[in-house]
Amino acid sequence: MPLRDCLLATLAFLSLRATAQSSTDELAGQFINYIRADPSQKIILLTDKTAYTAGETIWFKAWCLDSLSNRFSHNSKNLFVDLVDNKDSVVGQLLLNLAQLCTSGSFLLPGSLREGYYWLRGYTSAILHTDSNRIAIKALYVINSMKPD
Repeated sequence: MPLRDCLLATLAFLSLRATAQSSTDELAGQFINYIRADPSQKIILLTDKTAYTAGETIWFKAWCLDSLSNRFSHNSKNLFVDLVDNKDSVVGQLLLNLAQLCTSGSFLLPGSLREGYYWLRGYTSAILHTDSNRIAIKALYVINSMKPD
């Protein structure tokens, strides 16, 4: 008798485990489909250096990637890049074409620019409308011995 009870208990356990496994697989599949349906993007900004002198040119490259797969994103046509100061005032703006997938640009820093920290911000209109936390920010320092802050 105990062998038969043990066998029945094992069969019951295996059937419960199979049911739980299929529901777990189904839930995982739904979660993966939800993530794949999310068209979220991220921007990568790369500059030639992090400190500049006033009057110098900031050279940068930018990429728009799918945040899940890290592949090039084709959801947006334009990339906006701003150069802002520590008071969030815009010093310069660029509109880049994302159709080429990898974009580059430059900002010529005015010689009259005050010394201090500045930021490059990269974003698409989709990022602005869905999740502004995904705006790419790159910190830069500008040196100007004529106008120290």
